[in-house]
Amino acid sequence: MVGTSGGAPYVAQVLAKTFLAIGDPTAAVEAAKKIVDDVKYHWLLYQQAKTELALDQDAAASTTAKCALDAVEKDPKGNAWLAIYQDLMSQYHEATGSVSEALGSVEGARNSASDDKHERQLATRVEALKARARITQ
Repeated sequence: MVGTSGGAPYVAQVLAKTFLAIGDPTAAVEAAKKIVDDVKYHWLLYQQAKTELALDQDAAASTTAKCALDAVEKDPKGNAWLAIYQDLMSQYHEATGSVSEALGSVEGARNSASDDKHERQLATRVEALKARARITQ
């Protein structure tokens, strides 16, 4: 495991994001896990949660996504990123079949969106989840 050396969390983040982008979620989660938990910052946790979700590691994704969301909420500059973390929680809930919780999380994300383009994307997702919720009722 890598400790507190300056750029290690950033390198792990870049590796995790790159491995995920090229379709290798297993390598992505391994890159993220090389950093000890107490020096992981919210963006690395976010990447790790996305990776765990891609690997269908639902319990791990839930824990990591919640840690990422908690961390970004405590970050004085984190407000600009809050919507993507809430949307990640929504994706987790949707993947586990909790459509109503997914809808609640994505509505929160839409309300937190810091730009119009992202807000429109989230609004589209809200409508899709509402339609899905109607079908399952």
